[in-house]
Amino acid sequence: NGFFLIGSPILAIGHNEHVGWALTTGGPDTADVYEMKVRMKSQLEYEYDGEWKPFKMEMYAIGVKGGTPVFRPALYSHLGPVIEAPDLKKGTALVGAAPLLTMSGMVEQGYAMVTSKTAEEFFQAVGMGEFNEQNIMFADVHGTIGYVRCGVTPIRPEGYDWDRPVPGTTSKTAWKGIHKVEDLVHIFNPPCGYMQNCNISPANMMVDSPFKPEDYKNYIYNVSWDNENPRSMRIRDLLSKDDSVTEEEAIAYTMDVYDVHAVRWQTELRLAVEGAGKTRMKNPKFAAAVKGILDWDGYFTPEATATSLYESWRMRVGGEADLSQLKEGGHFDQAQQEKVLGALEKTIDEMESKYGKWDVAWGEIHKVGRGEQLFPAGGAEFQSGSKELNFSETLFDVRSKNDEQHPGHFVANSGSMAMILMFFHKDGIKSYTCTPWGQSGNPESRHYMDQGEKLYSKLQMKPTWWSEKELHKNLESSRTLVIENKAK
Repeated sequence: NGFFLIGSPILAIGHNEHVGWALTTGGPDTADVYEMKVRMKSQLEYEYDGEWKPFKMEMYAIGVKGGTPVFRPALYSHLGPVIEAPDLKKGTALVGAAPLLTMSGMVEQGYAMVTSKTAEEFFQAVGMGEFNEQNIMFADVHGTIGYVRCGVTPIRPEGYDWDRPVPGTTSKTAWKGIHKVEDLVHIFNPPCGYMQNCNISPANMMVDSPFKPEDYKNYIYNVSWDNENPRSMRIRDLLSKDDSVTEEEAIAYTMDVYDVHAVRWQTELRLAVEGAGKTRMKNPKFAAAVKGILDWDGYFTPEATATSLYESWRMRVGGEADLSQLKEGGHFDQAQQEKVLGALEKTIDEMESKYGKWDVAWGEIHKVGRGEQLFPAGGAEFQSGSKELNFSETLFDVRSKNDEQHPGHFVANSGSMAMILMFFHKDGIKSYTCTPWGQSGNPESRHYMDQGEKLYSKLQMKPTWWSEKELHKNLESSRTLVIENKAK
């Protein structure tokens, strides 16, 4: 029960009767690049341990709609495929190497995952290594919770910089095998009683996290872009202060639209007004806009009227002010405060020009939908300038793109799109979901956009009717398949 990988029978996120799991991007370094020494004889060759070996070449036909196929060659060494055109002048070629290139057991791993009966069995199924790199959290009805930062990870020889291409001319750089899943970053039942991961480092999964980079090889811990983000900050704060999360609280946390940076930016606006805004505050419209932002509770609900101005103002500030002054809890100086207030002034004018008012409701111009079936959407994600200093996203994460059919409006197109909330009990698993569209791809169906309208737009979730009894209570139609017994 849950969400499947598109076009496959593999359950990506969800649960069976005993175990449930969810995942998000991140994981160990599972691929390398080798620099090969090459030469052209009767065919392209590469040197390895003092011997010259021929590349294997295959031709691929790429179909072109309305045109003739395009043919392209692919070159392969025993280490992997050539990933860009060889430089024959330098006599070099770059080869990509990743265990998954030669593995084909994802269906088998998927089967092992969905048939696991305990968290430990699930952990061992993940250890088959067929999934791409992921942070996976899982739990079972016996009360065990677990986490693994998974990915099929080569054992690299010491003495080389594996963040760069390594020499591919010698077996000294050849992998020494594959790490066991037990070697990877993982934990069962942390003492704090909770975990969270929103594309972040293991060090930020919980208060006083036991995970430390120095305890692992760099390529196993492998944190770069995915260190910390606003979603992680918000949910870690909520969970660390809640000794017993109720069902209602869990749903509220999942659909939370609070901006953890709202207070910080409200403070900068207040300081700017106090330090450089005396003249501008004599303008009633400007003063009303300032008051609107400062009085806002920080939640990106569809009906909130200060949020559109606040978001547009911050986007403008990111391009006009020196954000570096905000590092380590710093504040804008008077010169930058002038820019901050000037940005707000220009944003007010822009909003009035586009919408006829500066206090247009968030959900009036931010929608979720398909075609012309559009409904107000809460939640946000935006960034301007430094991601470290001017990036906000809500737990209910909604990224939007410009609506080309409705200039000045935005449509949700990424973020929280496959939400499932699972409750584990010794008697079974209860789950809720929310998706931005509906189950049908037919625009004439009432299930084309019903979940987006009744759930996503209203920040609500629905039960999945996982049990057969619940399912039969909610049947809309049925179809009977009769299988003939050909043995007769």
